[in-house]
Amino acid sequence: MYRLLILLLFIPFISYSQNTLGTQAQGIDFNSYSFGAIEEFDDTNKSVKGSPYLLEEFEELVVITDANDTILFESANFNLNTMNLEFKKADGMRYFSSKYFNTFFDNRYFKGKYIIKKFSSLDEEQVSGLFQIVNENSEYSLIKHYQFSIKESNYNPVLEHGDKNDVIKIDENIYLLHDFRLIPIERSKRKFSKYFSGKDEILTYIRDNDLSFKDLSDLSELTNYLNENEFKVNL
Repeated sequence: MYRLLILLLFIPFISYSQNTLGTQAQGIDFNSYSFGAIEEFDDTNKSVKGSPYLLEEFEELVVITDANDTILFESANFNLNTMNLEFKKADGMRYFSSKYFNTFFDNRYFKGKYIIKKFSSLDEEQVSGLFQIVNENSEYSLIKHYQFSIKESNYNPVLEHGDKNDVIKIDENIYLLHDFRLIPIERSKRKFSKYFSGKDEILTYIRDNDLSFKDLSDLSELTNYLNENEFKVNL
């Protein structure tokens, strides 16, 4: 059974109390923002596996708006398909459009920073969407990009073979961010080291410390090393 989400017209957000949004919402003119309602209904003709949401559960999220207002949502999640923040109300689900914000955190203590941006990679490819800041530094920051897609059903009714369901896929790609440019984390450690001056020194450090490019903590350690030694990028 596929739960299809239909976004209705924006409606003014004028009735939230301090108990709903938290103390960070005090003093904000909510009439300057628009929020939308979400209606759910069953579509018996189609089924989709997977979830479009960033987080496994609805959590406390803090949004920093483009007007520099801080809003706390007590039970919210980010929809990677619609690129909107969705939150629960007693009378149903609502959404807050990302046209009003490009930064949010996964709790009131500002841990787990996420940004909505568009960057150019070193090969001039444009990469846009949602990024998580894993390790933020002055020269090189480690970031994760989330990419939403749907793999269509491959079911063959003649052969009665394959999956009848479409499948939601959320791919994660890791980059270094330097001077608003993305440096891809290549599977080949030798290829990755060639992006920098002192490539031999970087490759030796990776090998001596047995750093895995599949481990975020190892990549974070490498990010710190690059910042501490002020390696330059080979453009």
